[in-house]
Amino acid sequence: DAGEWSLEDAWGEYAFDNGVAVRWGQMTLPILREEWVVNEKQLAVDRSVANEVFNQDYNQGLQLTYTSGQLRFTGAFTDGIRTANTDFNSGSEADYALTARIDWMTGGTDWNRFLDFTSFRSQDHASLLGAAIHWQDTGETGGTASPSEQLLLYTIDGSCEGSGWNVYGAFIGQHNEVEGAGDTDHFA
Repeated sequence: DAGEWSLEDAWGEYAFDNGVAVRWGQMTLPILREEWVVNEKQLAVDRSVANEVFNQDYNQGLQLTYTSGQLRFTGAFTDGIRTANTDFNSGSEADYALTARIDWMTGGTDWNRFLDFTSFRSQDHASLLGAAIHWQDTGETGGTASPSEQLLLYTIDGSCEGSGWNVYGAFIGQHNEVEGAGDTDHFA
């Protein structure tokens, strides 16, 4: 609304023949599935409040995905959550961040079916169960005098779709350890 623009997705990907794909650039981490589903494929006008509090937003890094039938694993090495359009030596970046997600699908092998939160009346029953964990360490990048912080973000989520109906739910947890300020835990 201010007439400014910012870069969101800017990544490249190479898919090998054996189910492995490598992605690099600025992207959304595979943590919260609700954040991974694009805006126009959500059920409501916007994402849930829980998603907006815990979402990973954009980051820069390297991601590896392996898909085999009904199982998909994704791992990433990045500069941390919510670091869109930041320089590599910015004090707002994590020193390093590791992310892992595993998804298990029942009812077929069409992963594109779960790129949204809807189901056509002609579709058979299918379910997707997923879990993700993200850990990052902050405090040394950019030469800042900011306190050291470790963040652990994790989720378990599930979707079930049938002939014109669907349901989705997620449990999200976050643990922060900030040097000199103690530990905090948040759940949704």
